[in-house]
Amino acid sequence: MVPVSVARPDSEQSFERLVGPSAFLQMSPAIDVRSLGKRTLNASHADVVLLDARDARPSVVYRAIVAARKAGWQRGIVLLIDPGDLPIVPVAASIGASDFVLSSAEPEEIETRLKGASERQAGKTRAATVEDAGIQLHWRSHEVSFEGTSISLTLREMQLLSVFMERAGVLITAQDLSREAWGKGRNPGSGLTAAYVCSLRKKLAWFGGRFGIQTVRAVGYRFVM
Repeated sequence: MVPVSVARPDSEQSFERLVGPSAFLQMSPAIDVRSLGKRTLNASHADVVLLDARDARPSVVYRAIVAARKAGWQRGIVLLIDPGDLPIVPVAASIGASDFVLSSAEPEEIETRLKGASERQAGKTRAATVEDAGIQLHWRSHEVSFEGTSISLTLREMQLLSVFMERAGVLITAQDLSREAWGKGRNPGSGLTAAYVCSLRKKLAWFGGRFGIQTVRAVGYRFVM
């Protein structure tokens, strides 16, 4: 089970409908952001905090993230945002947010991203290596940049590349790639994953082959540098 605790500014809304029936997620009691602290977070017994950033001022969201990190929270913090709130993602990520998920996403995708954030600790070293190489994702503008060159990506391509970067050098199946990027409700057998990988690979070629996506026939994909 991956307990999830919801931090919310002023909402009394129930969040159980967000993830629906789940085999491994269990909602923990909600936390008011004004009471965020080590004792409160530990009492929730959560593995990941879902911070409801909808209709909240960016400053409130940022303070909540900083408060959780200052309290010693080393686990996942996922922002629940509306599509129009994407501009807050870069700042939120720079001060400690682990990931974000759109409020319009299907329950399966929300569930997957929450679970992924709770398990991301092991992948931090790989992600840092990619960042040190100079590859940067810009969520606000939907761009990836490298050595002064930037290319535009779709949101789905951004999410896909984010998974590749977190698991750089690791062979990942098409099914796992689809689940981690978009949620287990997506059917990799439909060719959706292969189509997006093909599109993303072509765009990354603009960086001159310094890094890219390797296909391992009948197995999956690997992000190589």
